[in-house]
Amino acid sequence: MGKTITNIYCIGSIPVAAASIHLYDFFKKKDDGVKLEENQIVKNLKTKIFKKDITDIKNTNYLNISSFADGAYPYYVLLDENKKVKKLFFELNNSCGWGSSMFSKQVRKERLKSERLARPQMPPGYQMDMTVAPAMSVNFGSRNRKTYISWTWFNEIDGEAFEAQKKSVRKKILDLNITSEFIVFEDKGDLDFLDEGKDIKKKYKELIKKEKFYGVDDGLHFDEVYFPVKNKKYPVYVHHVFKTTKEEEYDLESENLANEISKPIYPIICIEDIEGCYLTKDEDAKLIFVRENKKKLSDNLLNQIKKKNKNIILCQLDLENFKSLKFIEMLKFKIDTLEMHGLINITDWSPLLNLKNIKSIKFVNCNLDMEDGKKNSWKSTIKKLDKIKIIVDDEEIDLNSKKHEIKTEDGYHYVGEFDSENNCINGKGTLILPDGTKYVGQFKNDKYHGFGTLIIPSGSKYVGEFKDGMEHGQATFYSCDGWVYEGPFRNNKYHGKGTVTMNGKTVEVEYKDGVEIEK
Repeated sequence: MGKTITNIYCIGSIPVAAASIHLYDFFKKKDDGVKLEENQIVKNLKTKIFKKDITDIKNTNYLNISSFADGAYPYYVLLDENKKVKKLFFELNNSCGWGSSMFSKQVRKERLKSERLARPQMPPGYQMDMTVAPAMSVNFGSRNRKTYISWTWFNEIDGEAFEAQKKSVRKKILDLNITSEFIVFEDKGDLDFLDEGKDIKKKYKELIKKEKFYGVDDGLHFDEVYFPVKNKKYPVYVHHVFKTTKEEEYDLESENLANEISKPIYPIICIEDIEGCYLTKDEDAKLIFVRENKKKLSDNLLNQIKKKNKNIILCQLDLENFKSLKFIEMLKFKIDTLEMHGLINITDWSPLLNLKNIKSIKFVNCNLDMEDGKKNSWKSTIKKLDKIKIIVDDEEIDLNSKKHEIKTEDGYHYVGEFDSENNCINGKGTLILPDGTKYVGQFKNDKYHGFGTLIIPSGSKYVGEFKDGMEHGQATFYSCDGWVYEGPFRNNKYHGKGTVTMNGKTVEVEYKDGVEIEK
């Protein structure tokens, strides 16, 4: 038997106003339940078993955990290769995770630092409040994407990678008794008011008829997240790693927020042995939970194929399973670009050879086998696609080209195709300038010409078309300050209708020769 494939996906961040998280059966009983505080959990992890005075009920139909500060609490799912949910994870500390408009800003680090400094000074059970409403720190509408990447760096929260860490602890708290067909994740403050004004039976009848259950929302707030599951007892564990202040500071400083990479923040609640729940994407590429993986391919991908889109964009969650490229059999129409994100489990790339009438294939954050040893490896397959443009993480490559290297005394370094007859750079290559500027793409007569990527030392990046050495044509410009312009350029200037995305909001703009036209 082969190794079991599992991937972790971050579904979103719950805006918690009262620093109180609720996990419960839809048919929970008012007088049943376990209430815990995060600091109680951590304290009791140092004992052999959880003390009776904290969890004297071994199974319950709801669990309420109070944390130190309100804010955005990330939650994750562990999927097998068929997109079946195996485990649910919830961070018990506010960390402004995926989905938070604070995530990619320095304010997140500063907030977490201040909370960790304040915690020892606060009385037991004291909760900090955000200076803004927690719901305002989450804006899924602008951050909901068409592609999702498996959080491979989050393997530290489960399995061998978790156990290998120093001072890691994993203990069972209780069993969550589910008598309905839903585990509910609730972010309101007081359990006594959860069902106020609700017709529970009517609501349940409505839910049973639904086929899709959203894990994130396009607005600034939502009431509950429903996980469709089979009615049984689910074991609930806590995962924790005891870290020193220096270790916590190192975790924060080593984060790469631009690429949405962050270390897990403990303690983390884990609900295991999930049955009857799958993760996929709807027609608009939003994440949804479903009871059965009937279609296997996502509605998002099926919709693109049905419409015969010129540009097909997908990620692992669109596939039949994480190892399958079978969907390529359905691409019988003309395609400009096939764009694939986060494919990290593909071992047989040969189905790509069945592609017809396609101009380019783009790979983003994929696990690509660059060795020639295996028959159906990525490299051996791509070499056979010599008439199709291949782009890997914004860099156009040609595995069949004969590379030429040029180094000059004043610091220029070029590797790529070279026109010996005309003694100039013609074709594809990489040029690094003395100041650190890097260009990867097409050249004509020693000038940038065609599609390319230009990265300047500040970190800003231009990805798109060039003409006679100038930024000219359709492109995307990523500013080092965090904003993004997408649209046409002419002679190194914004020119035409485009969009600007800043602080999680996208607006339409129009320029003429670099000057914005006021509407």
